[in-house]
Amino acid sequence: MIGSLRPETKFFFALALLAVGFLAGCSQKKEEIVVTVRPSAASISTIETQQFTATIDNSVDSTVTWQGDGVQSGNASVGVISNDGLYTPPSLAGTHTITAISHADTSKSDGAIVTVTLPGQIAVTVTPATASISTIQTQQFTATV
Repeated sequence: MIGSLRPETKFFFALALLAVGFLAGCSQKKEEIVVTVRPSAASISTIETQQFTATIDNSVDSTVTWQGDGVQSGNASVGVISNDGLYTPPSLAGTHTITAISHADTSKSDGAIVTVTLPGQIAVTVTPATASISTIQTQQFTATV
């Protein structure tokens, strides 16, 4: 039957099929970008660092911008986070939020909570605790950490 149709009609049918195919392709739902930061929580002292990783799903662009408490790359008050996700905490104890924001879609992000504590106290014992010597004598001391 198609062979008996006029050329204009064949062209119209071909154009209609092309339009239907195009519209069907446009109606496919695009998957949303998902950002995942690991670990999602960490506890470190002020003299330690913490490595974070960001995984981007449903995007060919896997790069992120890191923030510390909303400050890009952080700062001395909240800690600094490198482009590779290495977090160096501030010198004071506190709780901070580390966020990775997708470059492909800046509305997509994920975060982690970091609790920063002061390092444990170091005990040093000196032996002997006291010594009495003259100005021409020496005294050996031993320190134990």
